[in-house]
Amino acid sequence: MISRLVDKPPSLLKRGGGLYLHIPFCGSICSYCHFNRIAEHDNNLRKQFTESVIKELKLRVDNLPLSTIYVGGGTPSQLEPELLIEILASVRSLYKVIDDVEITCEANPESFTAELVEIWKSAGVNRISLGVQSLDQGVLNALGRQCNPETARAALQLATSSFSNVSADWILAPGCNVDQLKSAFNEAAELGVKHISFYILELHDKTKLSDRILTGELKMMQNDSIAELYKAGVEILEQQGFQQYEVSNFAISGYESKHNSAYWQRVPYIGIGPGASGFDGERRYTNKAGIKHWISCIQSGEFPEDFVDYPCEKSQKLEQLFLGLRTKAGVSLELFDNVESLEQGATIGLWEINKHNLVLTLDGMLQIDAIEEHLAGQLG
Repeated sequence: MISRLVDKPPSLLKRGGGLYLHIPFCGSICSYCHFNRIAEHDNNLRKQFTESVIKELKLRVDNLPLSTIYVGGGTPSQLEPELLIEILASVRSLYKVIDDVEITCEANPESFTAELVEIWKSAGVNRISLGVQSLDQGVLNALGRQCNPETARAALQLATSSFSNVSADWILAPGCNVDQLKSAFNEAAELGVKHISFYILELHDKTKLSDRILTGELKMMQNDSIAELYKAGVEILEQQGFQQYEVSNFAISGYESKHNSAYWQRVPYIGIGPGASGFDGERRYTNKAGIKHWISCIQSGEFPEDFVDYPCEKSQKLEQLFLGLRTKAGVSLELFDNVESLEQGATIGLWEINKHNLVLTLDGMLQIDAIEEHLAGQLG
Protein backbone atom coordinates (compact mmCIF):
# COMPACT_ATOMS: atom_id res chain seq x y z
CA MET A 1 0.00 0.00 0.00
CA ILE A 2 1.12 3.56 -0.64
CA SER A 3 0.54 6.01 2.22
CA ARG A 4 0.20 9.73 1.56
CA LEU A 5 -1.32 12.79 3.16
CA VAL A 6 -4.75 13.90 1.97
CA ASP A 7 -6.61 17.19 2.07
CA LYS A 8 -10.18 15.99 1.81
CA PRO A 9 -11.48 12.42 1.91
CA PRO A 10 -14.27 11.17 -0.34
CA SER A 11 -17.70 10.35 1.01
CA LEU A 12 -17.59 7.52 3.56
CA LEU A 13 -19.96 4.63 4.13
CA LYS A 14 -20.80 4.21 0.48
CA ARG A 15 -22.48 0.90 1.27
CA GLY A 16 -23.62 1.71 4.79
CA GLY A 17 -21.74 0.56 7.86
CA GLY A 18 -20.58 1.58 11.30
CA LEU A 19 -19.07 4.31 13.41
CA TYR A 20 -16.12 3.96 15.76
CA LEU A 21 -15.52 6.62 18.43
CA HIS A 22 -12.15 6.53 20.17
CA ILE A 23 -12.04 7.81 23.76
CA PRO A 24 -8.32 7.96 24.70
CA PHE A 25 -8.72 8.63 28.44
CA CYS A 26 -7.70 6.10 31.09
CA GLY A 27 -7.49 6.15 34.88
CA SER A 28 -4.13 4.37 34.68
CA ILE A 29 -2.03 2.65 32.02
CA CYS A 30 -2.00 -1.16 32.15
CA SER A 31 1.45 -2.71 31.81
CA TYR A 32 0.64 -4.53 28.54
CA CYS A 33 -1.36 -1.81 26.79
CA HIS A 34 -0.09 -0.39 23.49
CA PHE A 35 -3.29 1.37 22.42
CA ASN A 36 -3.56 5.13 21.92
CA ARG A 37 -4.41 6.37 25.43
CA ILE A 38 -3.48 8.93 28.07
CA ALA A 39 -3.75 8.82 31.87
CA GLU A 40 -3.19 12.54 32.49
CA HIS A 41 -6.32 14.51 31.64
CA ASP A 42 -8.76 16.90 33.27
CA ASN A 43 -12.32 18.09 32.74
CA ASN A 44 -11.14 20.92 30.49
CA LEU A 45 -9.31 18.55 28.13
CA ARG A 46 -12.25 16.14 28.12
CA LYS A 47 -14.58 19.01 27.16
CA GLN A 48 -12.22 20.09 24.38
CA PHE A 49 -12.11 16.51 23.20
CA THR A 50 -15.92 16.30 23.12
CA GLU A 51 -16.22 19.53 21.15
CA SER A 52 -13.64 18.24 18.67
CA VAL A 53 -15.40 14.87 18.29
CA ILE A 54 -18.61 16.68 17.35
CA LYS A 55 -16.74 18.83 14.85
CA GLU A 56 -15.13 15.78 13.27
CA LEU A 57 -18.54 14.12 13.07
CA LYS A 58 -19.70 17.18 11.08
CA LEU A 59 -16.65 17.03 8.82
CA ARG A 60 -17.31 13.37 7.99
CA VAL A 61 -21.11 13.47 7.83
CA ASP A 62 -22.70 10.98 5.43
CA ASN A 63 -26.30 10.35 4.41
CA LEU A 64 -26.31 6.56 4.59
CA PRO A 65 -27.49 4.84 7.79
CA LEU A 66 -25.36 3.58 10.64
CA SER A 67 -26.08 0.04 11.80
CA THR A 68 -23.44 -0.06 14.55
CA ILE A 69 -21.79 2.47 16.86
CA TYR A 70 -18.81 1.41 18.95
CA VAL A 71 -17.34 3.60 21.69
CA GLY A 72 -13.87 2.28 22.53
CA GLY A 73 -10.59 3.40 23.99
CA GLY A 74 -8.85 3.95 26.23
CA THR A 75 -11.61 3.79 28.77
CA PRO A 76 -14.90 5.41 27.68
CA SER A 77 -16.21 5.17 31.25
CA GLN A 78 -13.57 7.79 32.15
CA LEU A 79 -15.49 10.36 30.10
CA GLU A 80 -18.19 12.25 31.99
CA PRO A 81 -21.55 10.63 31.12
CA GLU A 82 -23.07 13.96 30.09
CA LEU A 83 -20.28 14.41 27.55
CA LEU A 84 -20.92 11.00 26.02
CA ILE A 85 -24.63 11.85 25.86
CA GLU A 86 -23.71 15.01 23.96
CA ILE A 87 -21.60 13.02 21.50
CA LEU A 88 -24.24 10.34 20.86
CA ALA A 89 -26.96 12.98 20.49
CA SER A 90 -24.83 14.66 17.84
CA VAL A 91 -24.40 11.34 16.02
CA ARG A 92 -28.17 10.91 15.87
CA SER A 93 -28.73 14.50 14.72
CA LEU A 94 -26.08 14.36 11.99
CA TYR A 95 -26.39 10.78 10.73
CA LYS A 96 -29.14 8.36 9.82
CA VAL A 97 -29.19 5.67 12.51
CA ILE A 98 -31.23 2.49 12.01
CA ASP A 99 -33.88 1.68 14.63
CA ASP A 100 -32.17 -1.45 15.98
CA VAL A 101 -28.65 0.01 15.93
CA GLU A 102 -26.09 -1.82 18.09
CA ILE A 103 -24.43 0.75 20.38
CA THR A 104 -21.50 -0.68 22.34
CA CYS A 105 -19.56 1.09 25.08
CA GLU A 106 -16.37 -0.27 26.59
CA ALA A 107 -15.88 0.11 30.33
CA ASN A 108 -13.43 -0.89 33.04
CA PRO A 109 -14.89 -2.40 36.22
CA GLU A 110 -13.46 0.26 38.55
CA SER A 111 -15.23 3.12 36.73
CA PHE A 112 -18.48 1.28 35.93
CA THR A 113 -21.19 2.56 38.28
CA ALA A 114 -24.97 2.35 38.65
CA GLU A 115 -25.22 6.08 37.88
CA LEU A 116 -23.21 5.59 34.70
CA VAL A 117 -25.43 2.69 33.66
CA GLU A 118 -28.62 4.72 33.88
CA ILE A 119 -27.18 7.62 31.91
CA TRP A 120 -25.71 5.39 29.23
CA LYS A 121 -29.01 3.54 28.84
CA SER A 122 -30.84 6.84 28.46
CA ALA A 123 -28.39 7.71 25.66
CA GLY A 124 -29.29 4.52 23.80
CA VAL A 125 -26.33 2.31 24.73
CA ASN A 126 -27.54 -1.29 24.48
CA ARG A 127 -24.33 -3.33 24.64
CA ILE A 128 -21.52 -3.25 27.20
CA SER A 129 -17.98 -4.55 26.71
CA LEU A 130 -16.41 -4.91 30.14
CA GLY A 131 -12.63 -5.16 30.49
CA VAL A 132 -12.47 -7.86 33.16
CA GLN A 133 -9.26 -9.57 31.91
CA SER A 134 -9.14 -11.95 34.92
CA LEU A 135 -10.80 -12.79 38.23
CA ASP A 136 -7.48 -13.81 39.75
CA GLN A 137 -5.52 -11.23 41.73
CA GLY A 138 -2.14 -12.67 40.72
CA VAL A 139 -2.96 -12.40 37.01
CA LEU A 140 -4.34 -8.88 37.48
CA ASN A 141 -1.12 -7.88 39.22
CA ALA A 142 0.94 -9.29 36.36
CA LEU A 143 -1.12 -7.24 33.92
CA GLY A 144 -0.75 -4.07 35.99
CA ARG A 145 -4.52 -3.76 36.41
CA GLN A 146 -5.89 -1.39 39.07
CA CYS A 147 -9.01 -3.53 39.44
CA ASN A 148 -9.37 -6.38 41.96
CA PRO A 149 -11.54 -9.52 41.56
CA GLU A 150 -14.27 -8.21 43.88
CA THR A 151 -14.66 -5.00 41.85
CA ALA A 152 -14.71 -7.00 38.61
CA ARG A 153 -17.42 -9.32 39.95
CA ALA A 154 -19.53 -6.39 41.12
CA ALA A 155 -19.22 -4.77 37.69
CA LEU A 156 -20.21 -7.99 35.95
CA GLN A 157 -23.28 -8.29 38.17
CA LEU A 158 -24.23 -4.66 37.53
CA ALA A 159 -23.73 -5.00 33.77
CA THR A 160 -25.69 -8.22 33.35
CA SER A 161 -28.54 -7.00 35.57
CA SER A 162 -28.80 -3.78 33.53
CA PHE A 163 -28.13 -4.86 29.94
CA SER A 164 -29.26 -7.94 28.02
CA ASN A 165 -26.15 -7.84 25.82
CA VAL A 166 -22.91 -7.92 27.80
CA SER A 167 -19.45 -8.85 26.57
CA ALA A 168 -16.44 -9.42 28.82
CA ASP A 169 -12.75 -9.44 27.93
CA TRP A 170 -10.36 -12.08 29.29
CA ILE A 171 -6.60 -12.30 28.73
CA LEU A 172 -4.55 -15.49 28.74
CA ALA A 173 -1.59 -14.18 30.74
CA PRO A 174 1.14 -15.37 33.15
CA GLY A 175 -0.45 -16.98 36.18
CA CYS A 176 -3.45 -18.41 34.30
CA ASN A 177 -4.41 -22.06 34.70
CA VAL A 178 -7.26 -24.29 33.60
CA ASP A 179 -9.06 -24.22 36.96
CA GLN A 180 -9.06 -20.42 36.98
CA LEU A 181 -10.46 -20.23 33.47
CA LYS A 182 -13.15 -22.82 34.18
CA SER A 183 -14.27 -21.09 37.36
CA ALA A 184 -14.26 -17.63 35.79
CA PHE A 185 -16.03 -18.57 32.54
CA ASN A 186 -18.64 -20.57 34.43
CA GLU A 187 -19.23 -17.61 36.73
CA ALA A 188 -19.59 -15.25 33.77
CA ALA A 189 -22.07 -17.61 32.09
CA GLU A 190 -24.13 -17.94 35.26
CA LEU A 191 -24.34 -14.15 35.55
CA GLY A 192 -25.68 -13.90 32.01
CA VAL A 193 -22.67 -12.69 30.01
CA LYS A 194 -23.51 -13.32 26.35
CA HIS A 195 -20.15 -12.68 24.70
CA ILE A 196 -16.55 -13.30 25.72
CA SER A 197 -13.39 -12.06 24.03
CA PHE A 198 -10.58 -14.41 25.06
CA TYR A 199 -7.21 -12.99 24.04
CA ILE A 200 -3.72 -14.41 24.19
CA LEU A 201 -1.45 -11.81 25.77
CA GLU A 202 0.84 -10.14 23.24
CA LEU A 203 4.09 -8.45 24.17
CA HIS A 204 4.60 -4.98 22.68
CA ASP A 205 7.68 -2.78 22.77
CA LYS A 206 7.75 0.27 25.02
CA THR A 207 5.24 -1.12 27.51
CA LYS A 208 5.84 -1.71 31.20
CA LEU A 209 5.22 -5.41 30.66
CA SER A 210 7.93 -5.70 28.02
CA ASP A 211 10.36 -4.00 30.40
CA ARG A 212 9.52 -6.51 33.15
CA ILE A 213 10.08 -9.39 30.75
CA LEU A 214 13.41 -8.00 29.54
CA THR A 215 14.70 -7.55 33.09
CA GLY A 216 13.61 -11.06 34.06
CA GLU A 217 11.15 -9.77 36.67
CA LEU A 218 8.34 -11.65 34.95
CA LYS A 219 8.41 -14.67 32.64
CA MET A 220 6.12 -15.12 29.67
CA MET A 221 4.41 -18.46 29.27
CA GLN A 222 5.91 -21.02 26.90
CA ASN A 223 4.12 -21.60 23.61
CA ASP A 224 3.10 -25.13 24.59
CA SER A 225 1.46 -23.85 27.79
CA ILE A 226 -0.31 -21.09 25.88
CA ALA A 227 -1.68 -23.56 23.32
CA GLU A 228 -2.86 -25.94 26.05
CA LEU A 229 -4.64 -23.19 27.99
CA TYR A 230 -6.16 -21.64 24.88
CA LYS A 231 -7.62 -24.97 23.78
CA ALA A 232 -8.89 -25.63 27.29
CA GLY A 233 -10.51 -22.19 27.39
CA VAL A 234 -12.23 -22.78 24.05
CA GLU A 235 -13.58 -26.12 25.30
CA ILE A 236 -14.85 -24.59 28.56
CA LEU A 237 -16.58 -21.79 26.68
CA GLU A 238 -18.22 -24.22 24.27
CA GLN A 239 -19.48 -26.27 27.22
CA GLN A 240 -21.17 -23.12 28.47
CA GLY A 241 -22.82 -22.51 25.10
CA PHE A 242 -20.37 -19.94 23.70
CA GLN A 243 -19.57 -20.65 20.07
CA GLN A 244 -16.30 -19.44 18.59
CA TYR A 245 -16.82 -17.19 15.57
CA GLU A 246 -13.38 -15.56 15.45
CA VAL A 247 -9.91 -16.37 16.82
CA SER A 248 -10.56 -14.52 20.09
CA ASN A 249 -14.34 -14.09 20.13
CA PHE A 250 -17.08 -16.36 21.45
CA ALA A 251 -20.80 -15.75 21.77
CA ILE A 252 -24.12 -17.26 22.69
CA SER A 253 -25.95 -17.64 19.38
CA GLY A 254 -27.35 -14.28 18.25
CA TYR A 255 -25.02 -12.20 20.41
CA GLU A 256 -22.02 -11.96 18.11
CA SER A 257 -20.59 -8.44 17.88
CA LYS A 258 -22.17 -6.88 14.80
CA HIS A 259 -19.63 -4.07 14.78
CA ASN A 260 -16.51 -6.22 14.94
CA SER A 261 -17.99 -8.77 12.53
CA ALA A 262 -18.34 -5.94 10.02
CA TYR A 263 -14.60 -5.19 10.32
CA TRP A 264 -13.72 -8.77 9.38
CA GLN A 265 -16.07 -8.59 6.39
CA ARG A 266 -14.50 -5.32 5.20
CA VAL A 267 -17.70 -3.34 5.70
CA PRO A 268 -17.08 0.43 5.58
CA TYR A 269 -16.98 2.43 8.80
CA ILE A 270 -16.12 5.92 10.00
CA GLY A 271 -13.40 6.37 12.61
CA ILE A 272 -13.64 9.42 14.87
CA GLY A 273 -11.10 10.58 17.46
CA PRO A 274 -7.33 10.65 17.94
CA GLY A 275 -5.67 7.63 16.34
CA ALA A 276 -8.99 6.28 15.03
CA SER A 277 -9.07 4.52 11.66
CA GLY A 278 -11.77 4.44 9.02
CA PHE A 279 -12.54 2.58 5.78
CA ASP A 280 -14.93 3.56 2.98
CA GLY A 281 -14.55 0.43 0.86
CA GLU A 282 -11.79 1.93 -1.26
CA ARG A 283 -9.47 3.76 1.12
CA ARG A 284 -8.30 3.42 4.71
CA TYR A 285 -7.26 6.35 6.85
CA THR A 286 -5.82 6.83 10.32
CA ASN A 287 -6.16 10.01 12.34
CA LYS A 288 -3.30 11.75 14.12
CA ALA A 289 -2.69 9.93 17.41
CA GLY A 290 -1.65 12.84 19.61
CA ILE A 291 -4.75 14.37 21.15
CA LYS A 292 -3.41 17.95 20.96
CA HIS A 293 -2.45 17.59 17.30
CA TRP A 294 -5.80 15.99 16.54
CA ILE A 295 -7.70 18.77 18.35
CA SER A 296 -5.64 21.45 16.58
CA CYS A 297 -6.55 20.05 13.15
CA ILE A 298 -10.22 19.77 14.02
CA GLN A 299 -10.41 23.27 15.46
CA SER A 300 -8.83 24.59 12.24
CA GLY A 301 -11.53 22.85 10.20
CA GLU A 302 -9.07 20.34 8.72
CA PHE A 303 -9.40 16.60 8.41
CA PRO A 304 -7.07 15.23 11.12
CA GLU A 305 -5.72 12.37 9.05
CA ASP A 306 -2.13 11.28 9.51
CA PHE A 307 -2.11 9.10 6.40
CA VAL A 308 -4.39 7.30 3.99
CA ASP A 309 -3.96 4.02 2.10
CA TYR A 310 -5.46 3.14 -1.26
CA PRO A 311 -5.15 -0.66 -1.38
CA CYS A 312 -4.33 -2.05 -4.81
CA GLU A 313 -5.97 -5.28 -6.00
CA LYS A 314 -3.23 -7.41 -4.44
CA SER A 315 -3.50 -5.58 -1.12
CA GLN A 316 -7.28 -6.02 -1.12
CA LYS A 317 -6.81 -9.77 -1.55
CA LEU A 318 -4.36 -9.78 1.35
CA GLU A 319 -6.91 -7.98 3.49
CA GLN A 320 -9.56 -10.54 2.59
CA LEU A 321 -7.12 -13.32 3.43
CA PHE A 322 -5.92 -11.94 6.76
CA LEU A 323 -9.38 -10.92 7.97
CA GLY A 324 -11.15 -14.04 6.71
CA LEU A 325 -8.64 -16.42 8.29
CA ARG A 326 -9.52 -14.99 11.72
CA THR A 327 -13.13 -16.10 11.43
CA LYS A 328 -14.93 -19.43 11.52
CA ALA A 329 -16.42 -18.55 8.14
CA GLY A 330 -12.94 -18.71 6.68
CA VAL A 331 -11.66 -17.36 3.39
CA SER A 332 -12.98 -17.98 -0.11
CA LEU A 333 -11.11 -20.53 -2.21
CA GLU A 334 -11.54 -18.14 -5.15
CA LEU A 335 -8.66 -16.07 -3.76
CA PHE A 336 -6.13 -18.83 -4.38
CA ASP A 337 -4.30 -19.57 -7.58
CA ASN A 338 -4.15 -23.34 -7.05
CA VAL A 339 -6.52 -25.02 -4.60
CA GLU A 340 -4.62 -28.30 -4.86
CA SER A 341 -1.60 -26.62 -3.27
CA LEU A 342 -3.67 -26.19 -0.09
CA GLU A 343 -4.12 -29.92 0.52
CA GLN A 344 -1.00 -30.35 2.65
CA GLY A 345 -2.17 -27.89 5.29
CA ALA A 346 -5.49 -29.71 5.47
CA THR A 347 -3.73 -33.06 5.79
CA ILE A 348 -1.66 -31.98 8.80
CA GLY A 349 -4.70 -30.39 10.48
CA LEU A 350 -4.01 -26.67 10.16
CA TRP A 351 -7.17 -25.97 8.20
CA GLU A 352 -10.20 -27.58 6.61
CA ILE A 353 -11.37 -27.13 3.05
CA ASN A 354 -15.05 -27.26 2.20
CA LYS A 355 -16.81 -26.59 -1.08
CA HIS A 356 -16.24 -22.83 -0.97
CA ASN A 357 -13.88 -21.86 1.85
CA LEU A 358 -10.67 -22.60 3.72
CA VAL A 359 -11.26 -22.52 7.49
CA LEU A 360 -8.53 -22.68 10.13
CA THR A 361 -8.70 -25.37 12.79
CA LEU A 362 -7.93 -24.58 16.43
CA ASP A 363 -4.32 -25.64 15.83
CA GLY A 364 -4.23 -23.39 12.80
CA MET A 365 -5.50 -20.41 14.75
CA LEU A 366 -2.61 -20.84 17.16
CA GLN A 367 -0.23 -20.51 14.20
CA ILE A 368 -2.18 -17.86 12.33
CA ASP A 369 0.73 -15.47 11.76
CA ALA A 370 2.86 -18.11 10.03
CA ILE A 371 -0.13 -19.39 8.08
CA GLU A 372 -0.99 -15.89 6.85
CA GLU A 373 2.54 -15.48 5.55
CA HIS A 374 2.43 -18.89 3.85
CA LEU A 375 -0.99 -18.47 2.25
CA ALA A 376 -0.18 -14.94 1.08
CA GLY A 377 2.18 -16.59 -1.40
CA GLN A 378 -0.65 -18.81 -2.69
CA LEU A 379 -2.97 -15.99 -3.75
CA GLY A 380 -4.01 -15.75 -7.38
